[in-house]
Amino acid sequence: MWCGKGTMRACLLHRWRILVASVLAVVIAIGVVVGVGLTRSTPQSVKEIASLAQVLKTKDPVLRQPTQRIQFDQLAASLEATARSDPGAPYWLAWEWLNKLALFAKSPHTEVYFFLDSPEVYPLAFTWAANGLAVSSFPAGRSSFPAYSQVVKLGNITPEKMLVHLKSVMAGNSYWVRQLGQFYLSFPYLLHWTGALNSGDALRMTVKEPSGRVKTVTVQPSLVAHPGSVLQWLVKQPGKSDHPTSVVQWLASEVPDFDHYPPAWYVDPSHGYGVFHIYTMSLSQTLTSDLRDFFTTVEKDDLHRVLFDVRGNAGGNDCVTNAVLAYLPDPSAVSVSGCGAVSPAAPNSVFHGKVFVAQDWGTASAAVVFSAALSQLPGVTVVGTPAGGSPSGDFGNVMMFKIKTADSFPVLIGQVGTQQACFSWPLPTSSSQPSPLQGGCPLFATFNPKVLIPMTVTDLRDHIDPVIQWLNSQP
Repeated sequence: MWCGKGTMRACLLHRWRILVASVLAVVIAIGVVVGVGLTRSTPQSVKEIASLAQVLKTKDPVLRQPTQRIQFDQLAASLEATARSDPGAPYWLAWEWLNKLALFAKSPHTEVYFFLDSPEVYPLAFTWAANGLAVSSFPAGRSSFPAYSQVVKLGNITPEKMLVHLKSVMAGNSYWVRQLGQFYLSFPYLLHWTGALNSGDALRMTVKEPSGRVKTVTVQPSLVAHPGSVLQWLVKQPGKSDHPTSVVQWLASEVPDFDHYPPAWYVDPSHGYGVFHIYTMSLSQTLTSDLRDFFTTVEKDDLHRVLFDVRGNAGGNDCVTNAVLAYLPDPSAVSVSGCGAVSPAAPNSVFHGKVFVAQDWGTASAAVVFSAALSQLPGVTVVGTPAGGSPSGDFGNVMMFKIKTADSFPVLIGQVGTQQACFSWPLPTSSSQPSPLQGGCPLFATFNPKVLIPMTVTDLRDHIDPVIQWLNSQP
């Protein structure tokens, strides 16, 4: 969740998070298989386990606690022994061992980006809606089933059971696991981990088409020569602008070195409101300039409602919250410390109308801090679905790391949360759990909206944004 004031490239990597309504199709793959065979002495997988364990012990605050450190060392030793006894294990099994280490702290901010170096990927885009898991394929013209068909089974696993399996291999609440999992379901290694693939990489999938017809198809993974095609293909995929959350937004928070996607805004005078999208929590001149232009236009058009849309926003710099608070009345009680004093950006620029914040399962980290902070102000209403991340208690201030051994290729990239984020705002809509740190602040599983507005499979098929529909119906 919270990522502090570090570099955005390090802050914006904890997934997640999105694609609430976009076709997350992945038709690429990396043309290099991670070698996990025997070296003359120690298997590569053993060296990678040891390297990752050392990184986490150095950076993760949980592992500074003696009891947790002992348990982690025992886990690492057990995994090394397993890897040493199976030097010919397939790449996905070696990655599963590494993943177990990353999962120890149970923080969504700590993970290894296996997908960047996956040798294969299915030309499928999964989207988890409130009432089921939808799937589309790419290219659309070659598909053997219509876009946004509903998944009945992946292998022999129903979506309900798949969610249970995902919770065992991914950190985060059930909303974040669905949001991030919808992307990873396109990769064979994840489906091996969850048991959807028993042998080989051919995926047998049963879908229910929009017409009601049920059919079973077999999908083979694809191979592509250059890893850059992952990004190139995703940003060109059809329908990315159908909804406020898109592949581009997701990549801005999910993929290392991807350019930040700028904020965007518009006004709807006929319905009397303005909408300001914040795709990543990136504090920049573009953001501050757009905020000034947005509120100038809102005032000029005499609009009395504004919506800040952080759906699909997986986080970044929490000082973005203060940049927005500068235009709202009485912000001092909820301003983020360490970001400078909050004062009006210009004389008479404070907005006194109704403020709405839209969030969804893909809202995480600093974006949840944004929702939670603004919700404490009078006249602010949070709408949408529960957030994928928690606003307090998780580990932000994310730092990148690389796993590189002498005979390791490619280099595996990951991230780890290094500092617990604690906030004093009362969160009556959230239940807390004990802190993972002795003497630390409680961990909130999620942050709930005041007005629940779910996204359904029908909404996806009809390209409907239920939040904007709801906003249009309000006085």
